[in-house]
Amino acid sequence: MVKFEKPAISIPDQIALLKRRGLIIDNVAQAECCPSLISYYRLRPYWLPFEVPTQPGGDHAFREHFTFEDVLALYRFERVFTSFCHHMSHIRNICAHQGRLWNKRFIITIKVPQHPINLTQAFHDPESRRLHNTLIILDHILTIIAPETEWRKRILQLMNSCPLVNPVSMGFPANWRELPAWQVSRAD
Repeated sequence: MVKFEKPAISIPDQIALLKRRGLIIDNVAQAECCPSLISYYRLRPYWLPFEVPTQPGGDHAFREHFTFEDVLALYRFERVFTSFCHHMSHIRNICAHQGRLWNKRFIITIKVPQHPINLTQAFHDPESRRLHNTLIILDHILTIIAPETEWRKRILQLMNSCPLVNPVSMGFPANWRELPAWQVSRAD
């Protein structure tokens, strides 16, 4: 068992230490509340990339203009990004094990993104927990990675190939074909 050499310090002392090291803390009350909910050691990985190299015998220091709000923003980003990756891993596992995907109601879901606005508007009924929103996210990512992708066109062809498939049971809105998210340019 490893014996810890550093003594525990109070939350106000932790805040004072961070400020002394150059972390900008505008809202001290918020900063004092966070370590009781999210420990100092849980937050540390989020500010680690923003520490400047220490001099021998010196104390850790932060880059200029780095704030406690920046730490919290990175922490929140990680939480949402982890939910997103967990959802995509779940989808991948269903596919890899030849499970039914087309009308499945998912246990693991993704949060509706706040930005960009066109992505937010393309989501439909997140409470339905159906495939539509996952396809919207995948289309968005693929369009960024490979703007020339024909993935959306291929999805439309697949949907047209089987009249037995009810798009509503996949979480698609009734008027999905008219929505901008599912439009394919005429050049395609």
